Amino acid sequence: MTARKTGKWNEARRILRTAQTQFRRARMQATRQEALALKREIVLGLTSGKPGGRRLAPLESSTVATRRARRIRGTKPLLARGDLRRSISVVVTPTGDAFIGILRTATNRRGEKLVDVATVHEFGKTVVVPLTPASRRFLMATLRTAEIRPEQTGAGETGIVVVRIPARPFLRPAFKQFSRRAKDRFLRRIAGALTGDLGG
Repeated sequence: MTARKTGKWNEARRILRTAQTQFRRARMQATRQEALALKREIVLGLTSGKPGGRRLAPLESSTVATRRARRIRGTKPLLARGDLRRSISVVVTPTGDAFIGILRTATNRRGEKLVDVATVHEFGKTVVVPLTPASRRFLMATLRTAEIRPEQTGAGETGIVVVRIPARPFLRPAFKQFSRRAKDRFLRRIAGALTGDLGG
């Protein structure tokens, strides 16, 4: 008994030979699209003051007064000069992994590492600041502008100021909201990126 092959075997071999490359290319494209969409979600959350649909804690009146003293307009949290928002980056590696967030090398115009600034705002922090004569004068002027009496803060009684920065998470809520239906969305992106014999 003999067997005879029928059909488009040469075409089948060609499709199988190129399928892996096509799929890898489609997955890379889908990963980049997802990463850019997540970046857009984070940026929009910062702009609206509601990352992932959760409203950020408002600024204290003393913080608003400090901004005004430094000629910074606006009262939105995390948007003093827009450095944090501009620092959101997307990096897709050759292996298909993606980073969405703030690079360790990112700095603001004063040279501060923005990844450290972002960590403080994401999780909150208490900072003890020693007062020099110059910083005390600036603080007192700022408190007067905000119509806050120094005795309400204890700023005039000691040589330090305790600054409590509340947590204003802007990355985690965006990640959580964006991850909903991520699998289905990613598979649709791959299907849309496939072309030729594997395309729809």
